[in-house]
Amino acid sequence: MPRTDARKNRERILTAAADALAEGSLLRPAEVAERAGVGVGTFYRNFPDRDSLLAAVAHERYEELRAEAQRLLRTEPSVEAIGQWLMMFSELMSAFPVLPEAVRRTLRAHRSDPESGCRRMLAAWDGLFLRAQRAGLLRDDVDSRDVLQAVTAIMMSAHDDVDGSPGSGPSAARMTAVLIDGLGRRRLRSEV
Repeated sequence: MPRTDARKNRERILTAAADALAEGSLLRPAEVAERAGVGVGTFYRNFPDRDSLLAAVAHERYEELRAEAQRLLRTEPSVEAIGQWLMMFSELMSAFPVLPEAVRRTLRAHRSDPESGCRRMLAAWDGLFLRAQRAGLLRDDVDSRDVLQAVTAIMMSAHDDVDGSPGSGPSAARMTAVLIDGLGRRRLRSEV
């Protein structure tokens, strides 16, 4: 029974942390513990520090994105599949205004599980992107990592008119849609 309770507590802490991040919180351990309905000691038994909590939240997001890329790889190659994945990437990351910079900081400090989760997510994304590119559906002068960097830059620069948090509001979604439209292979005048 204690293991079940420990797992439930860990999940409650992760859910509370995700909610706090979505609200732009800085993830203070006492605040997350209170939101999760656990004691601070339980928090620290699961996560020795704030960065390890961020790493766990990032790992969950990466796994969601990896699974979606794998699902889309089982469909026909299309620009729409690329767009669906990029919009999910944008939505998941922009739902956590503190996460993009925090993830980069955490991945530099914690070179284990979250980084491998990030690598698995990137490998799945690369496969999805390259398959569409090889099918002639995407421009061949664009790299998959450049696209993610551009979407991340959009999230970091687009600010909601109301709260000013990175990646929020309709402008981030609009700019991501423009980027996706620009990925499609264009016919050159000589090909017409």
